[in-house]
Amino acid sequence: MPMLSRRTHLARAAVLIALCAGSAWVPSVGQTSTPPRPTPAADQNTPWVRVEGGWVRPAVKGQSGTGAFMVLTSRANMLLTGVSSPAAQGGELHLMSMDGNVMNMRPVPSIRLPAGRPVALQPGPDSHHLMLTGLKGPLMDGVQVTLVLRLQLATGEIKTQSVTLPVRNGPVPPKRRGPGGQPAAAGAMGMPAGAMR
Repeated sequence: MPMLSRRTHLARAAVLIALCAGSAWVPSVGQTSTPPRPTPAADQNTPWVRVEGGWVRPAVKGQSGTGAFMVLTSRANMLLTGVSSPAAQGGELHLMSMDGNVMNMRPVPSIRLPAGRPVALQPGPDSHHLMLTGLKGPLMDGVQVTLVLRLQLATGEIKTQSVTLPVRNGPVPPKRRGPGGQPAAAGAMGMPAGAMR
């Protein structure tokens, strides 16, 4: 009798072990197996900043510098710390400010780009823009200019991103839609019509 009881217990233990082993590989009814998701390829190919409404002011022969303007929307908190271009010997980040009736322009070390928040680089007081210095030749209306943006992530890592902008005498208002899908009554870069020159 004890032998039979022992064999019975061993048989039951073997069945339990088999069931447990099977449950480790087969999901229960109503459950789904969810392995870790790999990083989507789209995220790896997404630019660090979205550039909209960009343009470069024309420059005549002998002119040493010109400005570049755009709206930047970053996908993470970062700093814009520099700009360069094959069309110029150097590049700077500038801030325009008023001193009485005189508009001053001074270089700044960086421009904050909060995640998901558009930052307008535009003409006018209290505004930032990019300055190309030491132009290697005239920039005529209609040509394309490549800029390389230097970006510093919150981790301190440095990234670069190239963007090609048209040369023209002013921005082209983006197509914005108001309520009901009708065109919104606003000028370039979401500013009131006529606010930018």
